[in-house]
Amino acid sequence: MVKYQSLCDDLESLTTRDAQIALTEEKIRETRARFGQTARKLTSERLKSAKKLSQIISTSMQQLDMPHGKFKVHLNTSEDDTPKPNGLDQITFNVSINPDLPLENMSKVVSGGELSRISLAIQANTAAHTAVPTVIYDEVDSGIGGDTANIVGQNLLAISKYCQLICITHSPQVASFCDYQILVTKELCGKRTVTTACLLDATEREAEISRMLGAKSLTASSLAHAKDLLKRSVH
Repeated sequence: MVKYQSLCDDLESLTTRDAQIALTEEKIRETRARFGQTARKLTSERLKSAKKLSQIISTSMQQLDMPHGKFKVHLNTSEDDTPKPNGLDQITFNVSINPDLPLENMSKVVSGGELSRISLAIQANTAAHTAVPTVIYDEVDSGIGGDTANIVGQNLLAISKYCQLICITHSPQVASFCDYQILVTKELCGKRTVTTACLLDATEREAEISRMLGAKSLTASSLAHAKDLLKRSVH
């Protein structure tokens, strides 16, 4: 009886195969239509966000010692509606650093330092909407100083509100924004180079910021400058 039922099921499957194929093909058409509708809606929303983000990042670049910096999120939308994981769009970041140069793909036209600052601007303005648990910056302040270094510190602080941020820096302005400052030193012990990392307390931070400011020795004026910098960076 079991065998008979199994054969009946196989026969039913064979006799209804054309109908099953037609039903499956109809489901595929419906699914592709839904994909196309949703993907086009996603493209529309991306275009709105791209315009807004382009303006914001351009402003941030100009504040980060790139006075003529321009940033544009470019969408290349495919006419082919074949379903893809990310919709119909290929997205590139185009930038221009100099006023006489056109916008080009960021990976081709920026230096390492510029790339670090542009990525910092992007991260600072999108950190609230991402789920990156930890961000590490290695000397993102390279080649800059003065008020620009303060702006770098403020951007890093903005990112740190949404994730753990580790920053390697030689800038006293940037270091003054951190919650915890770790002093890393190297010394030669015999034939070996030993690296140590020491978490600084409040008093040690003042002394280290003073040293980073260029003081050869700790003086009342250099210490006052360090304290003022730390006070202005309180958050």
